[in-house]
Amino acid sequence: MKSTMTTSLGIDIVGDEVNAVLLKKTRDGFRVLATSRASVPVGTIEGGRIVDVTGLLKVLKVARECRTRSGRTVLSVPLSGTLVRVVPLEEDDPQAVTGYVRDEIAQYAAFSGRKTASDYHVMAPVRKSTPGRALVAAADQAGVEALVRACGNVGVGADAVEPAILACVRVFRAAKSRERLGPNVMLALLKGGLLTLAVLQKGAVDFIRSRTLAPSAPSPVDRYDQVADDINAVLQFYTVEGTTIPSMVVIDDEHDLAPVEAGETIRSKVACEAVEVWTRSTLSDHVAIEPGLSGKGSITALGLAMRFLVDGPKAATVNLLPKEADRATVVQRNLVLTAIGLAALLLAVILGTGAVRWTVMRMQGRIAAMQQAELKRGDQSLADAVAELAATETQIAATTAEMECLTRAVQSHPAVDWVQLLGDVGAAVPKQAQLTELTVDGTSILQVEGVCESNEDVATLVSMLNRSDSIARAELLEARRIQGRDGAIRYAITCTLAPGEIR
Repeated sequence: MKSTMTTSLGIDIVGDEVNAVLLKKTRDGFRVLATSRASVPVGTIEGGRIVDVTGLLKVLKVARECRTRSGRTVLSVPLSGTLVRVVPLEEDDPQAVTGYVRDEIAQYAAFSGRKTASDYHVMAPVRKSTPGRALVAAADQAGVEALVRACGNVGVGADAVEPAILACVRVFRAAKSRERLGPNVMLALLKGGLLTLAVLQKGAVDFIRSRTLAPSAPSPVDRYDQVADDINAVLQFYTVEGTTIPSMVVIDDEHDLAPVEAGETIRSKVACEAVEVWTRSTLSDHVAIEPGLSGKGSITALGLAMRFLVDGPKAATVNLLPKEADRATVVQRNLVLTAIGLAALLLAVILGTGAVRWTVMRMQGRIAAMQQAELKRGDQSLADAVAELAATETQIAATTAEMECLTRAVQSHPAVDWVQLLGDVGAAVPKQAQLTELTVDGTSILQVEGVCESNEDVATLVSMLNRSDSIARAELLEARRIQGRDGAIRYAITCTLAPGEIR
């Protein structure tokens, strides 16, 4: 099921500037609704970490110009100290893969002694004879949390955080020249004083590497000349492996408009048949964007904004947003439902808060009247009556508190048709599966957890949830076997709630 979302905000943060792009998906491509750009004071971000939070807050206020209530927001992390790799896998067990990825990240020297925010996406092998692969990304967790918190403080919540190169890969996939360039393409991203090379084989990311460029190149021509050797080294490696990379795209996200000589320099020095150079001002020549960025927003910010507009459930994406990253902008997950709780929420939605409260009060009055009548007849001792009444009042108070909690959850998402949503969730759960927990947070994300007998049941549940009109996208977060329960699998599924327009 494709996303029904039509607007999204991308915020690109590098060492020297912040760019924001508000994007709308149209029938003919994309339309840029707003852009904003501001310089980051020197010393605000160093080594991928936010040093001056106050200074960053002042700069992030530019994002308010692009803020939207109906869309989602995606952030990039500072390039320095960010790890993005494609690594081979020899394991297919989810727990073994997680451990393998963790070991890969631990070998990255920049993360020594630091807690990291990481994510990975397992990809099918390009060739049948090769093992599976994983797209791995990691960043300093403290830096990511500070970044997300800073955005929240200016009224912009974050739904995802990802590296810049993945956003640029997404922009390339939306390009008009993609088919002409062929299935095997190299992307060279120039941004923030770094060169990031990515190779796409048959449309899938096969290789990613980054390195810091020497600060001795005063002009775009010198910078392009500096990166030619790195590009040729990767091209030669693939040639030795028996794969030809005939085309490449240089994505210059540092300059609004690179001089013609710079493009000629790269074309004359790299071993590719077709070479294209994209800059912020010329991007609209390659991607269907109206009215175009016109040098006002970064290419990375555009790709970030595309994430929730074009990516399907099987897209190779990662999210470096820690689950517990920002208590200020991500409302604490305070709606936990068991099967009984699910029925209670349905009742609360159908009857409404006033009706439930009135029913509870009437029940309390009737119980008190009955007990008083029993006392007058001598059928019950006063002590027993008082004890029962106290227990009843305690139970009613607990029920009232639960109803108020459920009401707050419903009011926090007024655009959601809860009756339809929860009805769809209940209908989607197979007979062999058990629903144990539902969690809703303030970013319109519903998490479904439970236990089932097989992976087929999990796949069926995900497929059924994707058919719901109330759910824009359902993705499997986790599926692992429970120790001590033969064959039992514990699953966790995240569901992006559809916008209110679907009601």
